[in-house]
Amino acid sequence: MDRAKQHAANELAEAISSEEDARERELRAVFLRRGQGKFRKALLNAYERRCAVTGCTMEDVLEAAHIIPYKGDDTNRCDSGLLLRADIHTLFDLGLLWINRKMKVEIANVLQHTEYGTLQGKAMCLPVDTALRPHPKHLKHHAQIASELRAAKC
Repeated sequence: MDRAKQHAANELAEAISSEEDARERELRAVFLRRGQGKFRKALLNAYERRCAVTGCTMEDVLEAAHIIPYKGDDTNRCDSGLLLRADIHTLFDLGLLWINRKMKVEIANVLQHTEYGTLQGKAMCLPVDTALRPHPKHLKHHAQIASELRAAKC
């Protein structure tokens, strides 16, 4: 047996014995989002505890997404929020997924041939109360931000 295979076999045979934390720590500035809990509860109620895009009802993975980026308590409005499954929220924040003026899902070209491709053109699950639905101007603003994010990656 050559040395590389012997070394690999020895590593597999030994259990992890060290509890030392070798992760690097980094100091970052984080803005406290006051009202985030209330914002999420309001969206959970408005969207009947289901993702606006996928319809997922697993509450543990549903997140309150801001359509207009959070700038303080004034932006914690249901018409500037969506209840999204965590992975959909990430795509939304990265500008890879957005909602058009017809309240249908749009996805970036990079997602077309992935499991997210089926979301293209899908109608959103909207709140019954029309006052709680996403404001068209907010969605237009987010679509512009999403376009800029995608353009910056090219």
